[in-house]
Amino acid sequence: MQYNLTGNLNLKYNGAEISANGKIETKTSSALTLSLKAKNITNDTAKDFYQCPIKFIIPTLNINSVVNFNLKNNTANLTKLNIKIPDSSANISGKLNWNDKKNFVYNLALNLDFLLDNIANSFPEYNMKGRIKSDAKVSEKDFSGTINLNNVSFDYLPIAQISKLNADISAKSKNNITLKTASGIFNEGKFNANGSFINKDIKLNLDMDKLKVNTTEGQKIGNDKKTTAKDAGLPREQSSLAMTDKNKTSNAGKTEYYNIYTNININNIDVPYLISKNATLKTSLKSVSADMKKADGNVNLVISTGTITNVDKLAENKYAKLFLLIFNALNNNITSKSKSNGIDYENMTANISFTDGVMKTNNVSIKIPLTTMDVKGTVNFKNENVDLKVNTGLYAAMKITGTISNPKTSFDAVSTAAQVLSGSKNIEEIGQKLGNSLKNLFK
Repeated sequence: MQYNLTGNLNLKYNGAEISANGKIETKTSSALTLSLKAKNITNDTAKDFYQCPIKFIIPTLNINSVVNFNLKNNTANLTKLNIKIPDSSANISGKLNWNDKKNFVYNLALNLDFLLDNIANSFPEYNMKGRIKSDAKVSEKDFSGTINLNNVSFDYLPIAQISKLNADISAKSKNNITLKTASGIFNEGKFNANGSFINKDIKLNLDMDKLKVNTTEGQKIGNDKKTTAKDAGLPREQSSLAMTDKNKTSNAGKTEYYNIYTNININNIDVPYLISKNATLKTSLKSVSADMKKADGNVNLVISTGTITNVDKLAENKYAKLFLLIFNALNNNITSKSKSNGIDYENMTANISFTDGVMKTNNVSIKIPLTTMDVKGTVNFKNENVDLKVNTGLYAAMKITGTISNPKTSFDAVSTAAQVLSGSKNIEEIGQKLGNSLKNLFK
């Protein structure tokens, strides 16, 4: 049986005006053409039919759409879907296909011009403002287009407040995204950035005049008592390591490798567990993964004048713990002249290189008021073996051995003896140096 049906609907309800025109034709393709127009839709319009769990407060909403359905092929041609609210609009067009039961196929063109102020009342805790524009093509496999942020601001308390955010982003595909420019204020700190993600290459250039990050609710920076060097080597990390191993098992799969190139300069840093006047980070790394087993390249990090406010907390990360263990070499001799609970430092430098998963410390040193320490050696990420020597500058050399997950410090008698004998003129001077070494080690 073949037939053609047409119908019209006009409705007014709670100030809204809705009109729909439909046509069904079965002679050739079982086609359904549906046109829908809606004017003056507000939050009150649908409240008698549906209660949204989010208090979604919107200004007046207008909709104009035309959709052509092919009921035999389970496809739809979205000729237009135009959504407008004051100072904002969205235009969508494209094709949909749900013929495949496993996959919903779509290919859409989007044009968005949205003023965040319009939905600020719906999510007052985020205090959103500014404009977002986008012109994009989206499918179930990929996307391309542009995104422009104009004077955007929002809160994510207590951690962050973003304001005056301007950004220009373009994408040729999900593996080819360029951040042409970005600037704004992050927690009162001005920043400028650009970068890209293209075929596993990640590039980032960032300059920032202040970086302040608050702890989340319930966290506390520092301890009630003095943080000592011994805290960095406490064995209580075993429980977190067990959780890490469990996560590794559950997330087992294909390893993703990336190339990372950064040039970052940040002044006036105050983040959980670390305060610094300035930090610069430059990286040129290839084949980077979470386990670093194939990494190649170089890392240069310089941090100046500040305080590690909680060695123990930083040491919960196994990579950070590896280097913080060098403070164990000084035992309890570290003193802090600041009011903060932690370890004062004048300069921390890390120049390290990677060759096929083996890290070499070309220049790793930490200068604190008491002394300057430097670290030499290697860390093999393939077998997790650690072989580092720490010169404390106090005639007490130490060794860090074991594994990345379970590093251990010990007294390096041979290196200590070499330091004691070096430059000594007589037995009395040797005895004095040796006495200082033992005092620094066991005090």
